[in-house]
Amino acid sequence: MRMFVAFVASALVMTPAFASSDEAKEPKAEKVCRANKLATGTRLAKKKICKTAEEWAAEDQRNDNNLRDVQRMTR
Repeated sequence: MRMFVAFVASALVMTPAFASSDEAKEPKAEKVCRANKLATGTRLAKKKICKTAEEWAAEDQRNDNNLRDVQRMTR
């Protein structure tokens, strides 16, 4: 019985070591938060939106392309 308890205890102690090696392989992307105005005319209605830097860059590029397309159509 003591041998079984020792085996289970050693297995539980070793499990976090294996989990930390998996986390080291894939670092999590850091989130960047921006405040987004929900309504015009107020400074209080803001919503905090968090995305990775890559997601924000893609959204900014998409917005720039949309603006450029609209400006071309109005000429």
